[in-house]
Amino acid sequence: MSRYKRLLNLSPWLIAASLLAACTQAPQWTLFFTPIQGAGPEAQVSKLVVADIQGYYQTLAQCQHKAEGLMKLALIQANAPRGVYQCADECLVEADNSLNCQQVIQTGSHNEV
Repeated sequence: MSRYKRLLNLSPWLIAASLLAACTQAPQWTLFFTPIQGAGPEAQVSKLVVADIQGYYQTLAQCQHKAEGLMKLALIQANAPRGVYQCADECLVEADNSLNCQQVIQTGSHNEV
């Protein structure tokens, strides 16, 4: 059997092993897009809730990079909602479906007044 055929036979196993390895690490950072309530100076960012989660990341840098990409996409959308991208560390779900996070870092906002 040629070297290339052996590699092709191994590739599905290598892919499966890498997917399983990726599943064993718990993400530390959660990206949120939190809608802004109200307009003008009284505008407020609502509490972090599960429904606002945009993704999970191993590092703050990965989370912020994804937020930057989403902000760029929102700029080309005519009716994109107003809101703030936030990366939060080690979040726990509370009884009211809000989240209690160790640290919340505002990464950027879209369509602020």
